[in-house]
Amino acid sequence: MSPPSKTSLTRKQTSFKSHRLNFRRKSQVVEAKLEIQHLKSEHASLELLLQEKDEELTEARNQLEEVNREVKELKMLMASREDELGSSKLQASEAEMGVERIAELTSRLVQDQMQQQPLEKQPYGDYGMEKKRLVMELNFTIENPRLKEMEVLAA
Repeated sequence: MSPPSKTSLTRKQTSFKSHRLNFRRKSQVVEAKLEIQHLKSEHASLELLLQEKDEELTEARNQLEEVNREVKELKMLMASREDELGSSKLQASEAEMGVERIAELTSRLVQDQMQQQPLEKQPYGDYGMEKKRLVMELNFTIENPRLKEMEVLAA
């Protein structure tokens, strides 16, 4: 066999280089496709993570809105209770003034009756009974507003 010719050798070398280059390019294409696949997978994972975080954020916003509604309701309730308390204090004050006025008027009435008709000079001569009746009436007049005041305060 004769040694291969230069041209044939050159062709084989060129063909070999061409195959090597072709193989390297195909290898790079495969690597690039794998890298693209990897990036797509990573992108999909990040999309899912982003979606989960969006859902968590939405849930947190909903909870915050609910808490804000509850706070608003509590503020309204507190304002209502404060109004009721103020009204109750006003009623108690009015009842107290009423009791004082009744006591004052009762005292005047008793004094006027005592001045007009002293107990010793009653026509029936039974001033002890009249005195007891007046004391009971005075006690009732004093106690009745106190009971009403306690009812108002209890409400």
